Parts: sequence; C-alpha cells; structure tokens
Amino acid sequence: MKKWLLVQFWRVQQIAMLASLSLLAVNLALTANQYIEWRFSNSYIGTSIVIIVIAALIWTFGYIWDRKLKLWKEQMVVSIERNPYATKHMTPKEIATHITIWIPWLRERGKDAEADFWQRIVDWNFASDTTLQEAIDKMAVGD
Repeated sequence: MKKWLLVQFWRVQQIAMLASLSLLAVNLALTANQYIEWRFSNSYIGTSIVIIVIAALIWTFGYIWDRKLKLWKEQMVVSIERNPYATKHMTPKEIATHITIWIPWLRERGKDAEADFWQRIVDWNFASDTTLQEAIDKMAVGD
C-alpha cells in the first residue's frame, strides 16, 4: 500500500510542473486578453499568441539557465556533498557486497592488509549508523 501511494505521489509530482506552467500561461493569457481583445477579430487568437509568448519566454529562460549559466551543476554538487552516503558512509548494498564478496576475496588472495582496511571501514559504518544492520537484514530476507 505504501509503495503504491508513493508511486502515485511521484506521478503527480512529475506532471505537476507542466500543469502549473500550463495553468499560469492560460491564466496570464486570459487576464491579458481583455487588454488586447480589440486588436484581434477572434479572442482565441490573442489568447493563443499570449500562451505562445509565455511558453517561448519560459523555454528561453530554461535554455539560458541550463546552457549558459549552468546553475544546476552547483545544485548537484551540493546535493552530493550533503548526502553522507555519497561522501563518507557506505550504503547497505555496498556493505553487503564488501562483506560477502570483496573482503573474503581479498583474504583468499592473501591480501590481508587490504581486507583489514575494508573491514575497519565496514565496522566504522556499522558503528556510526545503527540502521545499517536493519537494512542489511532486510536485504538478506528479501523484504
């Protein structure tokens, strides 16, 4: 049930931005229509022109934001730096992989120093984040 609700929430979020921009364009076009109505024989033509102008302005601003200013790159850098699992902590999947595959593989090949190094990192992650053991247990059960 929770997963289904989250999927529905995600779907609404994906379309919400376009719906908001569309409603904004229609609202502005209909508001401006009373000022430009006398210029066109049909009010739909004037409203359509205002919607096209607003869409072009939004697209131009998005293009400048993306290609020229490149402001989204800094936002991604900040989101990675603030995410502890991207910089210093390991994810449960990484820990499970190291415990079951990499550390035993290193010990089989006689690389005990490297295996001990990774074991210390895994132990530190367990000590600093108490929810990791629960997450790894859930992965083992398949929940």
